[in-house]
Amino acid sequence: MLFKLPSAFKKKSEQSAVSNRTPHALLLPEVLERIFSFIDDDTLHDTVILVCRQWFSLNQRRVIRELSWNDSSKTNNTRRLGNLISRFPKVTHLKWTSSGNNFVSKDAQRIFQALQRLNNNKNQTGTKSNSSLRAADLSGSDTFFLKALPCLSFITSLRLCIFQHNSLSMEYILQTCPYLQTLQLESPSTFSLYGNWISITDNRDTGSLALPLRFLHLENASFSQSSLENLLEVTPRLKHLQLRNLRRQDSEGDYNWGRLYKCLVSLALPLQSIHFSVYGQQAAEDAGETREKVLMICPQTTEWSFRSSDLTPILKQCLQELPNVLTTLNMVTDSVNQHSKALALHQYLCESPHLLHLKAGQSSCLIERMDLFGRWMNLPRHSENAYRQPGIWMCRKLQTLHIEVHNLGSPVHQTSPIRTRVLFGYISRVCPNLRDLELWESQNIPGFCLDLDGGFCLLARLRFLEHLRIGSGKNLQALKPRDLKWVAKSGQSRVSKLERKDLMCGWPRLLAKERQREQDRLDLVAKGEAPDFVAPQGVEAALVQDLCNLGLLVDVRLMQEQMNSDEGYESLPRLRSLSIYSGSRKRLSPEEEYRRVNVVASNQDQALAAFF
Repeated sequence: MLFKLPSAFKKKSEQSAVSNRTPHALLLPEVLERIFSFIDDDTLHDTVILVCRQWFSLNQRRVIRELSWNDSSKTNNTRRLGNLISRFPKVTHLKWTSSGNNFVSKDAQRIFQALQRLNNNKNQTGTKSNSSLRAADLSGSDTFFLKALPCLSFITSLRLCIFQHNSLSMEYILQTCPYLQTLQLESPSTFSLYGNWISITDNRDTGSLALPLRFLHLENASFSQSSLENLLEVTPRLKHLQLRNLRRQDSEGDYNWGRLYKCLVSLALPLQSIHFSVYGQQAAEDAGETREKVLMICPQTTEWSFRSSDLTPILKQCLQELPNVLTTLNMVTDSVNQHSKALALHQYLCESPHLLHLKAGQSSCLIERMDLFGRWMNLPRHSENAYRQPGIWMCRKLQTLHIEVHNLGSPVHQTSPIRTRVLFGYISRVCPNLRDLELWESQNIPGFCLDLDGGFCLLARLRFLEHLRIGSGKNLQALKPRDLKWVAKSGQSRVSKLERKDLMCGWPRLLAKERQREQDRLDLVAKGEAPDFVAPQGVEAALVQDLCNLGLLVDVRLMQEQMNSDEGYESLPRLRSLSIYSGSRKRLSPEEEYRRVNVVASNQDQALAAFF
């Protein structure tokens, strides 16, 4: 028997068929490309490319695949070099450190030849990039760069760190690598950019000389300001200009910020951030005038960059007048860290709720200002300078934090585990949304206490943390793998949890002494013989309650009970890279870094045994 479909149903079916033939917006490659351009590299790598084959294919050129090579590494061998070269067609970022004249070694020659093959294939296909390689990070001498750059003519991002000979031709770099969008040149001491930076011609207004440069970073560089201004005329897309600690040239005179400002205003570049500082020279202009000039050049800026030595109360006040605009703050070091300025930084953070990114790896914050209840060092009297009073940072949404921490006082105070319990406990409570954390320290010995009772495990509260770096390879630090195992996946096993419980066997006695000290402190506060911390207005009551155990061993015990209570508990679930007192800039996974720490600790034990 045949049934006739109702006309309304038939019409609806026809509309459905038509809609099925209409491509969905998220199936259009052009729309997807636009969407993916706003997503960070880590999310692309870990999530987006796993959705489907189309998303995987579209994002192959965005996914970062990094390779590192150090000519002087003791682990180099023919097999490792062959593996490195075989991966060149897929790699996106190359880091290469060359010391001395190693660029003429057989290994270096093989790398040059492999890179040249990529370059030649590009010339044959006529495309800008025949391979995935788009960024190079090179460290060495100017002669090394002269040899390497012609093999990298197709890259779009270049960082050069100059260690020897200290002189470069900017014109050579720009002509050899014409597709550069990011260029960063720096040196630990000083280097010279000699000659003209571009070829001078009479037809500039035709736009034929326009360069694709969007980011220019020069640090500890010496050059003619007129050369820079000539370059700016042919970089109409420049968005970020960082001129850090410029070195004077006697023959050219001093650098002039007012002259550069006029040049930038006349060019009307689409700048989003700018920094200008001269080595050893304090900012001479009025802070308010500096702010107005920056806003004139970068009217839509959300990022400010200046030296820690320039963070005066006046400049801090100017920054506070932009509370809903400033989200990124970069602080540049001059020559010697000035810890008095670190007090101004601490107070600024206590008054900046909208800050998202702080990069101040060589600007010190004093741990004393985080010790809210005086459990590590006695609280300052209220009559002292307000800058020295402890406080709670207001930047609760902070995602990036790079700081150097510093402490005063006797060696007994510096080596106390209470010190690091205050540091790690404060950061993990006050900034719970951190994604990128780097904690550096002045050349103090013995460095951070990373033992279990030192509270390093308190950072496990940072559930969004992706990158963590503790100290540098220059610091002397005795590493104990058993205390650090919690940070690796292998540290979540039942056996590892039992090992940590064994480490805590002696804690009941310490906890009893701690309770008595805390009661004595509260008695003095009640008598008015010791100051107590009073949370400022606007600080969440829940946060103040969470901080009540700051600096105490009981805070670590409660964290360990939480980590050991659930078989499914995972410490730092999003952590991708970890560095603990490592001199290498290579990013290792938590498991790889834990294995490296094991090797370092074993070597330390062997050296100690040989000494005795």
